[in-house]
Amino acid sequence: MANISIPDSLLAEIRAHRAALVVGSNIGALAHLPSWKNILERFRDELATRGRDGDETAAADVSSLLKKGRLLAASRFLSRALGGPACDAIITEMWRTPEPIPEAVSVLGRLPFRAVWTVHPGDLVERAILAGSPELWPVPQVASYENAVSLDKRRRHVLKLLGDGYTAEDIAREYPEIEKDDVYEAARYGAWLASERTTLTA
Repeated sequence: MANISIPDSLLAEIRAHRAALVVGSNIGALAHLPSWKNILERFRDELATRGRDGDETAAADVSSLLKKGRLLAASRFLSRALGGPACDAIITEMWRTPEPIPEAVSVLGRLPFRAVWTVHPGDLVERAILAGSPELWPVPQVASYENAVSLDKRRRHVLKLLGDGYTAEDIAREYPEIEKDDVYEAARYGAWLASERTTLTA
């Protein structure tokens, strides 16, 4: 394994609690959770076996999108075709945080970051941090961009940049009075609230 050199300046920012650890959605692989493509394939299979006219043809079209790597297009189509509740149920089932939480993930709890930002929509990150934290370390606050203003940045916290799994399209569809651009602006504002005087590290 290659040696990794951490700049002294970054170490100084971490010690001063001015650095945020950014955790991507692929953290789920360390807990043996399926990838986003695997979940879309499950959506497709659900569509193919639903039994309505045109479902099999639509599922074949989705297979073509997935084969071409057009995951966003496939996701949008499937969310419209299956509806939010059906998609949410599948995501909840497939991205259920395992027990016990694997050591490869719970090590997050022992990293000396006051702020952890994640785009993983489940509860894996916050539960892994809680499970892996030393006994006397404080329990982290958990917030999404919708309620980031409630965070006390002086305390240990997890900021979920994608909220609880809703995309901007989901929110705009559920609340027609809200424009999609407003949702993105709220996300940026929530990130800013948590990041002021904070250095990003990934």
